[in-house]
Amino acid sequence: MKQNKKNRLNSPERFEWIPPLDICELLNIKEGMRLLDTGAGTGYFAKMLLDTIPNLTIECLDTDPAMVEEIRSITPASGSIRAQLTDGNHYPLEDSSIDAAYSIALFHELKDFNTFTSEHKRVLKPGAPLLIIDWEKILESTTRGPSLEYRIDTEDVTDVLEKSEFKNISIHRNFVYHFAVRCENI
Repeated sequence: MKQNKKNRLNSPERFEWIPPLDICELLNIKEGMRLLDTGAGTGYFAKMLLDTIPNLTIECLDTDPAMVEEIRSITPASGSIRAQLTDGNHYPLEDSSIDAAYSIALFHELKDFNTFTSEHKRVLKPGAPLLIIDWEKILESTTRGPSLEYRIDTEDVTDVLEKSEFKNISIHRNFVYHFAVRCENI
């Protein structure tokens, strides 16, 4: 992994843009839960969530072997962050085993939304929430992150989730450069 990419992913200012406590509140995270971080990158957000609420188990999936190795290098001795490589088509997790899931700045990069949603439907427990956080598709927010043409509209995200039969879909715009779409596996 290139150092400048790692520095960007591990930048403390990302927590100003997307505070871990906001993620915890949107997902109603409680101690003892098992979470899924899809497209976990360096695992920086998983570590911060674990620092915010202890006694979580966070399954971190990524398609990049260098990212998985980076996550493993920060994993606490308790093993409460588990990094696994995925091909993106099948998550190496049991059916109905996850209490809540999130992805950060991943959705706009997906080539196949249906695989993402079907795998989340499979691994999430009934009623469990999914939170998709991605870059706002507005010109004012392009001082950071990908250019406007690579971003995705919130309406496109909600359409994908509705077609995949997620329920209780809501949009949250309380982040600096990002939006969040929350839904439930019902």
